[in-house]
Amino acid sequence: MKVDVVNFGAETSAQNDSRYSVKDIKEALEGMRQHYPTKSFDERVSQVSVMLGLQ
Repeated sequence: MKVDVVNFGAETSAQNDSRYSVKDIKEALEGMRQHYPTKSFDERVSQVSVMLGLQ
């Protein structure tokens, strides 16, 4: 999963000219996984994207 998170973060940051770093996105995804362990990776990515205003 770490590779997926880093790739997602790098692509998202670059595409959206984001103020969030890959590290910020990774930490948000890890926090989401801790709070909602039953959600799929796609669901967590979607929630983090909305939360950080990346959509």
